Amino acid sequence: MNLLKSFYNSGVYPNQDTADIKMVRTVNLLVSLALICVVFTSLFGYYIQKNDLSLYALLSLPMFLIGFYMNYRRKVLTAITIIFLSSSILLTVYSLRAGEDSYTHMLFVLNIMGLSLLYRKENAKIYYNTSLYFTLFCVLFVLVSFNFQLFDGFIDMTLYADEQREMSFYILLVSSLVYSFVIVSTYRQQYKRLQDSVEEQSVLLAEVNHRVKNNLAIIVSLLNMQKNATGNSETKNALQDVHDRIMSMALVHQKMYQNKNKTSIELGHFIADLVVEIRNSLDLKENIMYETMIDSVQLDVSIAIPIGLILNELITNSIKHAFDEIEEPTISITLTKKDGLIELVAKDNGIGATIESLHEQTGIGMSLIQSLVDQIEGKYTFEVNNGVSFKLIFPHK
Repeated sequence: MNLLKSFYNSGVYPNQDTADIKMVRTVNLLVSLALICVVFTSLFGYYIQKNDLSLYALLSLPMFLIGFYMNYRRKVLTAITIIFLSSSILLTVYSLRAGEDSYTHMLFVLNIMGLSLLYRKENAKIYYNTSLYFTLFCVLFVLVSFNFQLFDGFIDMTLYADEQREMSFYILLVSSLVYSFVIVSTYRQQYKRLQDSVEEQSVLLAEVNHRVKNNLAIIVSLLNMQKNATGNSETKNALQDVHDRIMSMALVHQKMYQNKNKTSIELGHFIADLVVEIRNSLDLKENIMYETMIDSVQLDVSIAIPIGLILNELITNSIKHAFDEIEEPTISITLTKKDGLIELVAKDNGIGATIESLHEQTGIGMSLIQSLVDQIEGKYTFEVNNGVSFKLIFPHK
């Protein structure tokens, strides 16, 4: 048992990639299968069919042993190519020798099955093409020879068709079962590796979001300390603006950390929490009403952060400047999705402004909005009608 295990693991070394280990072990299994088939075929033909020429199949043994040695030397792709080339040549000679009625040429199916199993790497393309085209050439050569009876004199009439068919059937059956087992076990292991990798990435993403959120929270705390320590009102306002922008980004990562989906967030919940955070941070006396009508939309972090920053600028601007002497101040936010696009509308019923004044603003807020809209490949417009309305349309990615 230890000898078989050592043979199976020949060519495997520590810290080797899992996929490479599987390929090396598969090649060892294929070599074992090939050696068994060659020896069985030779002995069957020599002792059962009394055909001395059956022993010529043993001449392929050195090629398979060379393939095993190359695999042991960690040249797995070269080993595979040698195995396929030698087996194709062997099958070609056997098929021509046994004749069309023996169906020995059906064993070419095994080569094609092996090709589909082993070559899954980009650097294996040249080896794959070499083996595939050579195998197909051998198949075509055998079929043309049968159709045009090119090698009728080479057929060994002592190889009885029934016995040869039976032998081919058994070889094909056993080999197919082995290949099927290898294919199923390979895909099961690959699926498990993918599943483990997905779980690992999910944990890592959650940890990254958690650490980013904590780091941003520290920055927010430092800004609060600095804001409370300064007596200059302009400096306080500037620090408050930076505080709110960082807070909106931290909120995105907090939502992603809490969600099962670690790469996107539900925009409706995010906007509701964002409004609450902005109200708390500004410590307002006005009783501002908020109306939201938001479709269920999952957004990637690369889109959610710009949307959060845009809404932060709009809501903060409305709260600070739009509601002087307004009896029932209201901010409404609507979000709808249709035909692969998302439409976001943020509107207030404040004192309003002119379109020209909005576009002529030189503050960082308007520049930031324009930059963020370009970042998400969107388009925006302002309208003034019983307040200011901002409409943004961007693709849903």
